[in-house]
Amino acid sequence: MSGRLSKLAKRPRKTYKCKYHPCTFVVDDLDAIDLHERRQCIFRPTSFPPPSATYTPSSSSSTSATHQISDDETASSSFALVTPPPTPSPQIGGSSDDSSMDSMGEWSFMNQSPRTPQAKKQATAALHAELSCGLTSTEKKAKLKEKYGGDPKHECDKCGIVFQKPSALQKHFCDTSREDLEKMFKDDDSHWCEKCGQFFVQSTDKPRHVVICQTTKEELREIFKGKPDHWCYPCDIVFAWKQDAAYHTRICGKTKDELRTIFEDNPENWCRKCDTVFTNTSNRNSHVAICGKSEEEIRTLLQDDPSHWCKKCDPHVFFKWTNSAELHILKFHTNINIFNLTKSQMQQVNPLNYNYERNEGTQDPLFPQDENFRNIVGQRLIWANTFSEYLLSRQTDCYVYRVAGLEGVKCQPDTSAKDFIVANFSQFGIYVGINSTITHNTINGWHKKLPHKSTPGQLFIRGGDVFFLSEETFSGPDAFNVARANEALEINYGLIGMEFAQQGDEVTNVINKKRELRSLGLNDNETLSSMLDGAIRGRKLYCINEDCSCPAFRHLLLNKCKKEIFVLQPHHFEQLPPPNPINQQRSTRPLDETGIQTVVKKRLSDLRKEISLLPVLIYNNYSVIVVKLADFPGLTTPRAIVQHLVDNWDKNKIVIWSYFGKGIEGTDETINMHHKNDPSTSSIMSEVEKGVRMAIQISSTRGKSKEDVGEKESFMIYESIQNAKKKKPGVRVACLNRRMEWGGWSRLSPEIQSLAEESGSIGISPFSAAPQDETPLWEEGQFQFPINLNRQLDNHAIKLVKVSVTEIDEDDEEEEEEEFM
Repeated sequence: MSGRLSKLAKRPRKTYKCKYHPCTFVVDDLDAIDLHERRQCIFRPTSFPPPSATYTPSSSSSTSATHQISDDETASSSFALVTPPPTPSPQIGGSSDDSSMDSMGEWSFMNQSPRTPQAKKQATAALHAELSCGLTSTEKKAKLKEKYGGDPKHECDKCGIVFQKPSALQKHFCDTSREDLEKMFKDDDSHWCEKCGQFFVQSTDKPRHVVICQTTKEELREIFKGKPDHWCYPCDIVFAWKQDAAYHTRICGKTKDELRTIFEDNPENWCRKCDTVFTNTSNRNSHVAICGKSEEEIRTLLQDDPSHWCKKCDPHVFFKWTNSAELHILKFHTNINIFNLTKSQMQQVNPLNYNYERNEGTQDPLFPQDENFRNIVGQRLIWANTFSEYLLSRQTDCYVYRVAGLEGVKCQPDTSAKDFIVANFSQFGIYVGINSTITHNTINGWHKKLPHKSTPGQLFIRGGDVFFLSEETFSGPDAFNVARANEALEINYGLIGMEFAQQGDEVTNVINKKRELRSLGLNDNETLSSMLDGAIRGRKLYCINEDCSCPAFRHLLLNKCKKEIFVLQPHHFEQLPPPNPINQQRSTRPLDETGIQTVVKKRLSDLRKEISLLPVLIYNNYSVIVVKLADFPGLTTPRAIVQHLVDNWDKNKIVIWSYFGKGIEGTDETINMHHKNDPSTSSIMSEVEKGVRMAIQISSTRGKSKEDVGEKESFMIYESIQNAKKKKPGVRVACLNRRMEWGGWSRLSPEIQSLAEESGSIGISPFSAAPQDETPLWEEGQFQFPINLNRQLDNHAIKLVKVSVTEIDEDDEEEEEEEFM
């Protein structure tokens, strides 16, 4: 049976009968019945011309001359024409205004124009003005319901959705799951991609996909080379579809004011309430429906709209935006077929954490002998790399931000943040930090996680308001290091400026406790000399006057300033250290140019010497397991517990939890300091606090660089999460890592990425109880996978992870900032 015949057999078509009595015309196509009722049915109600109209006979015996109707003829003819056969009352959706008589077969009225293309355009425009133009999605639905409600050609008899075009209703698959649709169209090639096997509910979506299916960016660039309609040359981006390129080019690089000019005559792109312009009308319609409403009002407004709710969650979860609801359902309530995922879905859904399958141990492991093993592994790697590439593309920027605070001083409710900052700027203490692209226009998250250890947080705890002032953006692959270098420049400019300050200088009180010398060393000598020269001369660090041309080090725009809020817990007050005023060194400013240059050169030399004496940072990878002590009765030491695990690896049906991380190697312990600085932010300590459990460090291996340990960490996390989903006969290893190091994953070679996916899919544990002479699957320097427990026992690497709260030093603070970026 062919695809089309099988589709018809599985889903019988409806038939539609002409609504005008006594017409017996029947057809199974909505568009055909619509055309018949509007233009062909001789029984449809029609308006007619006045009695003085001229006519021509439509029979073959008529002459070409026109005939003027006489008074007698008018009376009789008018009676015959204006009394049509009995018809039912006009229904919504009918076309009673179509007065063309060409299809009646009797007369062709000279004063009735045919359905020309221009007339069609005018009719379409009129329909758009009535049902769409300037309306929100909610208003549009109401208009459609008012005009077409109850008409079987426009309204679904199952769910009540009303469509403007009958053909749209015909393509509507009401209360039919995707799985059922796939079965329904399994033999219909128009719904499937021959290359990747992706399924399309609407066959018209397939041609758009086929153009770019399994096509790399480089191949697309080659395909459309020399075709300007597919390019945005300023951005150097190629588009598979001309419409996408034309739309992008129209708005590419435009400022908000330029966009307002472009769309000033397009009311469908504007929100009349808040005077906001949108480049996408669907986004505008979604915005207008809820503009100016509170969260509670929005929930009430959309309480009966299922597209804003997830009813599979208990209790039901509300989403302000429908695309967020769709993404949530795809992530957590869908049995994903990896071969049917679109590129957009791959970008949005984390391949390691979807459908609540993480750490469940419910999946059957794959076997390399299976004929589909290579295809499955390959498709999963495509998903992982697509997600990674998309995520990292949104994290290419870093920001240097400034926050201001004054201990014990608060802004009054009737005073704006900007006015308060301008009035008190000279008294504020300024803190400089860096942040990531995802959470910009605010301070780094670790300050709010550990406010009692953060300088801005301590100001807030002691009763002062903390204000975000501004930020500076740094882009590119090395954005993080460039941002760090500039952060250190600002801090040291402020500290040195305070040291050489004289009476009458506009001094900025920088409250950073550390000079960030390691980051300062990323700057070249010319940049450092310029920084020293300005600070020693007494030039301002910051100027907040707009359109000012003074020689300040940074000019700040306060258009994004706001008050920062810290959520405080009792232990934040209990662990707050006493105030520690900075012992500011004072130096005399040289009086002449020669003296200034001499001091600058000496300070530069001293800085370089200090930086060179900094200890070399040693980065390491570490692994930790958390066990329930109830699973090991009578055993109280880490070594005894690990030995018991080795001896009973395939016998004990228990679960242990693993954690893989990277950090700066210390003198006594080698896990990242953030686990000890505040246990509440550590997934290891959070697990230990659930009950009588023990955290045991299994391994610690030195890496070649920060990038190297990041790559090893990402490999272990990816493999362990995939492995944790598989059924196991003995000890099952779940994964505690809350986030994946996708930057490190993207730097791994394809061979190592494939090893991670294959071993995880097969169900190879990240820890091995095999004899010591086992050959690792991957070995590089001290790093080995899987981690051999017998070898670690023999090397005396097993030790207890201690819970202790320590002070944050300069290197620990760097770890904290990276942990929350």
